[in-house]
Amino acid sequence: KAVGVILMSAMIIAPATAAKLWFKRLGHVMSLAIGFAIISGVIGVLISSSFNRVPTGPTIVTCISSIAIISLFVSPDGIGIRWVQTLLNKRKIHIESILTNLYILAKTHTDQTHPHDINTLRILGGIPSQKGLEKLKKEGYIYQNNATDWGLTTKGITKAIQLLQRVH
Repeated sequence: KAVGVILMSAMIIAPATAAKLWFKRLGHVMSLAIGFAIISGVIGVLISSSFNRVPTGPTIVTCISSIAIISLFVSPDGIGIRWVQTLLNKRKIHIESILTNLYILAKTHTDQTHPHDINTLRILGGIPSQKGLEKLKKEGYIYQNNATDWGLTTKGITKAIQLLQRVH
């Protein structure tokens, strides 16, 4: 009896939990939860009937639990999507900080496209990554004068001013 209660609880909770990760509106959540329950029921019964001595109830619960775990990682509110968004935001902030820091250095010269030794950026917040510099170079925001000297292009100056105005 205890196992049956656990299995029934899983069949009530898991579909709704998985569906809630995909939608916010109650009608959509209920529809998707019913769909998840039907899919897991059908797949569980098919798997159970295909193999000897595989109990149907636990197989169905394993299927719906798998759907819930997959939803936890790949749904719009899932852990995996949030992790990717955080990673992309960190990269964007890093790229923007390279531009703004180079602009702060460039403002010390009458020619704002004057290149600076990238090691001087350590004072303003650390030496930027080579990938970040190459990305900005590819996009036409900065140029490389020699192995360690980088400067802003006119496009980069415009972008840095926009970024600084957005922040303030």
